Amino acid sequence: MQFEKEYEEAVRQKDVEKQEQFLKVFLQHSQKSKRFLTEYFKLLIERGKFSEANSQLGVLKEIFSTPDVYYLKAYWFYMQGDIDSAMSLAKSVLESDPDHKNCLTLLKLARKLVVGKEEANSLFKSGNYEEAIDKYTECIAIDESNKRFHAIIYTCLLYTSPSPRDLSTSRMPSSACKKKKKKK
Repeated sequence: MQFEKEYEEAVRQKDVEKQEQFLKVFLQHSQKSKRFLTEYFKLLIERGKFSEANSQLGVLKEIFSTPDVYYLKAYWFYMQGDIDSAMSLAKSVLESDPDHKNCLTLLKLARKLVVGKEEANSLFKSGNYEEAIDKYTECIAIDESNKRFHAIIYTCLLYTSPSPRDLSTSRMPSSACKKKKKKK
């Protein structure tokens, strides 16, 4: 099929705009394909189009089994940086389908991110700023595609990087790093 060849070429070239155009046109003019619906959903998420991806879940529900839809919703949460919701949903899928490979992979990755971030937060709280920076940097390398989680980590890095400012008066967002400031 010509479409598939052109689409695969866009994938090889990493041309996400062209990929999105191909998928959108294909899905409008042909039968609903599990593969292409899923790729379109993930592409929307990767491009930061979360509301469009969320509305796409309705179409996906008609085609996929429930565990697959829940996995995609977990992936949707994960890519928005809502790791707790992603983990919760992935765990619920694994209760009914313990061998769901995508959920197992997602849960493993999410746990690595959470553990790494908690370790970095702990280092920061104990005053080991350089080690905290290294650990936050390691968190970013765990999954380079999760830009929303990176934003959280970058916020933590912003407030842990050494600078001449007085750390006791820095304004650290508590939701990002869960650091409670101590008053002098």
